[in-house]
Amino acid sequence: MNRRRLTQILLLGLFSMMGLSSFASCQSCKNGHTMEKDSLEHVDTSDITPAFPSPTIPMTIQNVDERAAYFVAHFWDECDFNDPELTKRPARIEQSMANFLGIASRLPLEQVKKPMLQPLESSRGELFSLFIDLYEKYLFEPNSPFFNEEYYYPIVEWITHSPKASLAQLERAKHRLHLMARNRVGTPAEQFSFIQPTGEVGRLSDMRGKPTLLFFYSPGCQSCKRVLEELQQDTFFQNRVQTGRLNILFIDSETDSDEWSRTIDEFPSFGVKGFNSDGRIANVPLYDLKASPTLLLLDAKGIVLLKDRSLREIRESLEELP
Repeated sequence: MNRRRLTQILLLGLFSMMGLSSFASCQSCKNGHTMEKDSLEHVDTSDITPAFPSPTIPMTIQNVDERAAYFVAHFWDECDFNDPELTKRPARIEQSMANFLGIASRLPLEQVKKPMLQPLESSRGELFSLFIDLYEKYLFEPNSPFFNEEYYYPIVEWITHSPKASLAQLERAKHRLHLMARNRVGTPAEQFSFIQPTGEVGRLSDMRGKPTLLFFYSPGCQSCKRVLEELQQDTFFQNRVQTGRLNILFIDSETDSDEWSRTIDEFPSFGVKGFNSDGRIANVPLYDLKASPTLLLLDAKGIVLLKDRSLREIRESLEELP
């Protein structure tokens, strides 16, 4: 039995028993938009009861993706957004939101956009603000298991046009939308220059002609060191660079060039090392570097293919390229 079929059987059984209500993800949604067992983990929700019951999926729906889609489309059916008691149990609302996003983040954005906006459209006052905060916490904060700016983008865009938003919420959403509009998947990456260890000035545009892995980091960052170790141990990336099918550009966007000079030997020899001496990356900012490291994959024309993704996801994407 192949892995795909096994995955479907396992998930169908779990969906039937648990209504999908206790699943969450460790990684963000992949472009394939297919429910994968190895990207889901069971979250213990025994200590927190969701604010309202999860939808019951008809047994006539057997396809795993169709069951997930039904669950998301009908998730808010039993939620009374006018119930004043809801704001008195924010932890239960948050549990419901986590259950919802655990599945919604696995489906195509256009398929889940309407049910994602439903809580904002239907709520008001404190509950409205709570939903805004929860979407920020789960979709925008880099340490969230559901972190995904593409799914957060329509939320923020909607807020900028909502008469229910406060002035502070409106201004925050406008600023965030402007920042997220830079380097979105499918758009050209913002250009910048950098100093190399030799003193030569390089530019991101020099990398065109082959895919480029952008690796933004901060010297001394422990997470950066762990990802670098992973990169060095995986010969796939080195082979791609050495055979002329990939660029890797390590960029320090901090302001201390001395610290950069002291740490450049820690990086793999098969990548280009650079320091953004004019500070535009962080100060404009040209890139929203909420976490370190921040990884982006560009195509041969400098168009963003992946943003804020793991090395595993980047490798999978590169394996699909010629």
